[in-house]
Amino acid sequence: MTATFAIETVAGRRAIRCLLCDRVSELAGDVENRYCSRCYLFHEIVAEARRMIALYPQSAHECHEWRTYRDRCALCNRALPAPDAAR
Repeated sequence: MTATFAIETVAGRRAIRCLLCDRVSELAGDVENRYCSRCYLFHEIVAEARRMIALYPQSAHECHEWRTYRDRCALCNRALPAPDAAR
């Protein structure tokens, strides 16, 4: 499965890069929890959901519930219409 985050070192500090939106966060909580505060997603939950879809391909998911900052589904990478509200 494709990785959704990378742990990096930025200015001597651990950071997490969200590979779904390219945001880098040095916040200890984001790194520890594997969280993207731009996509509002926990990467380990995304990985688990992707595993479940791989095991049960007939299952469905609601793409809008897995929207990334770049308006794509984090699970199936489908392009989603941009939301009406400004971010």
